[in-house]
Amino acid sequence: MITEQQIIEAIAECQGERDPNANTCYKLAAYYIILNEMRGKTPAPPISAYSQDPPKSTVHFDSDSEFARAIQGMESGRAWAIVDDLVATLWAVNKPLYNALMRQIKA
Repeated sequence: MITEQQIIEAIAECQGERDPNANTCYKLAAYYIILNEMRGKTPAPPISAYSQDPPKSTVHFDSDSEFARAIQGMESGRAWAIVDDLVATLWAVNKPLYNALMRQIKA
């Protein structure tokens, strides 16, 4: 039967390798699993190798307009920045139309 001490020594050997490779990692993972089972420990949750940032949302707008087709699938933050720019321009060049738009949005 394999003893806990033998597993600990095998782990130390893997960790001491000068040029570890994928096979070393497989062995090390297996040794830690065995050691945790021997000790009755639950394994630590996996560490994500991916960004923990929330996924970016994209625009899905059902319309046949040229604008809707242009923004379809675009990252929503980028689309909103374009719309914000347009509304700021509208405020500068046509205040009555800007005010009408804002009334519709706030309604």
